[in-house]
Amino acid sequence: MIKRIHLHNFQIHREKTLLLTAGLNTITGQSDTGKSAIIRAIEWVRNNRPAGIGFINYAADECWVEIETDRGTVRRTRTRTTNSYTVNGVEHLGVGTAVPEEVEIVLNLGDVNVQPQHAPYFLLTLSSGQIAQELAHYADISEGNRVIKKVAQERRTTENIIKRQEQELSLARTKIKQLARIQTLSPKLQEVQQREEQIHQIAEQCKTITEYTSKLVGCNQTLSALVGFPDAGPIQQLVQEIQQRTAQIQTLQSLLQKIQAQTQWAAVDVTNQHKQIQIVEQLQNMWQSTKDKQDGVRPVTLKLQQCVQMLSEWEEDERYLRVQLQGFIGQVCSLCGQVITEVAHVG
Repeated sequence: MIKRIHLHNFQIHREKTLLLTAGLNTITGQSDTGKSAIIRAIEWVRNNRPAGIGFINYAADECWVEIETDRGTVRRTRTRTTNSYTVNGVEHLGVGTAVPEEVEIVLNLGDVNVQPQHAPYFLLTLSSGQIAQELAHYADISEGNRVIKKVAQERRTTENIIKRQEQELSLARTKIKQLARIQTLSPKLQEVQQREEQIHQIAEQCKTITEYTSKLVGCNQTLSALVGFPDAGPIQQLVQEIQQRTAQIQTLQSLLQKIQAQTQWAAVDVTNQHKQIQIVEQLQNMWQSTKDKQDGVRPVTLKLQQCVQMLSEWEEDERYLRVQLQGFIGQVCSLCGQVITEVAHVG
């Protein structure tokens, strides 16, 4: 509350002191006697604007305005070259166009506390919605509205993230379920690999046998040419043995061809199983990635829960305030003189 205002060489006022009391104080006087200058002096001290050289009385070199409140005393002094504040006896020089924090604390005045001379009547020219917004701002309820909007936005964003990750998780679970049997193929894959190695060894042996077969055929032809000679009995026996061995080798070659065909099929099956195992590994990585994303969402969900709790508290406070404000319905407004008929909702 302002207790005293003192103007020194401020416009028309050479020395003027106004002592104010609690309640309503009225300043009256004829035109051009400095009534508006008093309001202008309060604004000049509160805002540190304008520079104020033009406010110095024509017969002086400096002016100052001192305001005493229940929190202390503030004086702004302006000379032709300097501008300074003095707060509770402490001088503040070189303030430029800024208002020292100490000044704001002592004066405790906002825009709502000062009504310029030609400004429209306070709140009376505004719509009911604008009045509700202004009152919410002065009561600091607007901060609650901002928090509520922010919480609602974060809640929608978090719900979308959770929904998208649940869809990815469901897809990964479906694919893993479809390929669950692949986990049982690991022992079979080892067995196939062992058989593949054995078949490779047999194929090498088959190659060697084929080379020997060619040599035996040549020997058989040579020995057959010697059958007509005397004492060719042993040769005849050797030719028969070679023919028997050749038949056995041909049978073995036929068997090896079948084995090679089976080997090619087994190689294809092994390749397919390798691909399936790679798919399982990719799905496992996808599962882990989805789990990591869910872990990342948990702090956001916790924050959302905290915001929802704070929102509930704000709503409880709003309900309490609305109940309190309902008591003003039917009373006469001290500002406009009209009967209060409703309490506007701040949305």
